[in-house]
Amino acid sequence: AGVVALVVISALAGLRQVVVGPLGVARRSRSRGASATTITRVVLVVTFTVAITSAGITAAANVLDRRRTYALLHLAGTPLRV
Repeated sequence: AGVVALVVISALAGLRQVVVGPLGVARRSRSRGASATTITRVVLVVTFTVAITSAGITAAANVLDRRRTYALLHLAGTPLRV
């Protein structure tokens, strides 16, 4: 759980740099290049958000899956140190 939180925090910090900019000041421009840049940034933010969510769900599913396996092994009498 701690590793997933660290990954999420790191990813969000990186996304802040992509969306806002390295100095924390939003750039304004009326050219088409700025529009394409904005669209690209939005797509990147959505992509990273989906990836972070997917990684979190996968990690949670793995924990729950292992929990059931270990519980069944415990019920079968397997020593805990094995």
